[in-house]
Amino acid sequence: MVVARGSVLCMYISAHQRAQAHHYLVTYILYMEDMYTPSQPSQPLASTVQNGMMQPPLHHSSKPLRIFLVILVVILVGWGLFVLLNQKAVTYDDQGNPITTADAGTLVSGFPEALLAFEPNAAISESFRIDYLNKNQSLPFARYTSAKTYQENIDGFKTLLQEQAWAVTKQGSILETPVTNFYAVKEKEQLNITLTQNEDSTVTVQIAYSLTN
Repeated sequence: MVVARGSVLCMYISAHQRAQAHHYLVTYILYMEDMYTPSQPSQPLASTVQNGMMQPPLHHSSKPLRIFLVILVVILVGWGLFVLLNQKAVTYDDQGNPITTADAGTLVSGFPEALLAFEPNAAISESFRIDYLNKNQSLPFARYTSAKTYQENIDGFKTLLQEQAWAVTKQGSILETPVTNFYAVKEKEQLNITLTQNEDSTVTVQIAYSLTN
């Protein structure tokens, strides 16, 4: 029985030692990989003996820091791309006033969508906004090709301006061909609508809106 117990004990110690040796080997390989990556200078190895077993050298790995920096860079790059892809193009005129241009097919911010109520599904071909900083004034603009006739546009905008309580200072007229204009005001707002009949009978609509804050 003593011999049997001794054999079992020897087998246990041997298995335990093999496990520790395997753990040390794996740890040591990971340590060496970390030590000799391009971002880390080589350092002398200092092994210690603990509980009769050689332990891997102590080393304060900078992997967590590198992982954090990589994640931070990915976040910053992603945010930069998001801002770049979603921002509107901004240029400046000779006086330094910013001109914001909307993407094709969209209205620039600040343009009242109610002004398109006569033809709400119109395909916007151009839209931009000029901000006159010294006057505290914003001028959004939109252009589109109408699916309606010249006469229909004149009648439609007459009705729209009346329904939206604009004070019309100049009415468009069929007698003005191929270009006619509407001028209207409302408190701090001003409006200029230009209708142009093209050679192919299509109508180009240009709406310049002005708001003084």
